[in-house]
Amino acid sequence: MERGQIERGVQLLEKVRAQIAGTDWERRVDGTLMRTYYDHELRDALRKAVARWLAAHAQDWQAAYYRAVALGLAGQPARARAACDTFAASLPRAPWFDGTEVARDLGTVLVHNCRGMLALEAGEADSACAHFAAALKASRDASPGETWSLRLNHAKSLLLAGDPASALAQTRAVLDVNPRRLQALSLEARALLAQGRRDEAREALARLREALAAADASVVEAFESAPHVRGLRAARPAP
Repeated sequence: MERGQIERGVQLLEKVRAQIAGTDWERRVDGTLMRTYYDHELRDALRKAVARWLAAHAQDWQAAYYRAVALGLAGQPARARAACDTFAASLPRAPWFDGTEVARDLGTVLVHNCRGMLALEAGEADSACAHFAAALKASRDASPGETWSLRLNHAKSLLLAGDPASALAQTRAVLDVNPRRLQALSLEARALLAQGRRDEAREALARLREALAAADASVVEAFESAPHVRGLRAARPAP
C-alpha cells in the first residue's frame, strides 16, 4: 500500500478481515485503510471508508474522532470541531486510558492531530501549525519513523502558512527514514518550488514518479493532478 498499490493492498486486508472479524484487530485494519486513503489523497474512498467505519462502530471510543473527520470532509467545520471536543472530553473513559503520562501524551497527540486535520481542511493555517507542533511535542519520545504522518501533516500546515523552509525540514526528516514515501516526495517538491528552487523541485518530482512506477492509476492521477506538479510539468527547465 505504501508503494501506491492500494487495490491489491485492500484485497489482502479484506482477506485478513475475514479471519479477525469482530475483534479489535478488525478496527485496526479499517484504521489502516483510512490512513492510507488520507495519505494518498483519495478523498472519495476516504469519505466512504469513514462512513462505513461509523456505521459499524458507532459506540467505539474512537467514534467521535471519526465523526469529526467525516464532518470536516463534508465542509461542516463548526460541527466537526464540536465532535472533536466531544472526543477530547471522552478520552479519560477510553478503555486504554490509565492516567499515566504515556496515556496522557497519547491522548494529547490524538486530540491535536484531530484538531490539526480539521484546521487544515478549513484552511486555517496558523491553527493547524499549532496543533501539529503540539502533537509532535507530545510525541517527543517517538522516532521519526513513528511520527512520519504527523510530520507530513505539519509540513502541509507550514506550506499553507507560507513557511516552505520549515515544511521542507519536516518532510526531509521523513525521507531520511523512508526515501520513497510518496506523500513526502510530493511535499518535498512543493516546498522546494515554493522557495523558487525549481531544479531541485524537478528532481524531487522525478523521484516521486520513480516511486510511483508500480502504483495504481488512481494514485498516480491523485499525485500528478496536484497544482505544484502541474506547474512543474508545464514550465520549461531552467537553462
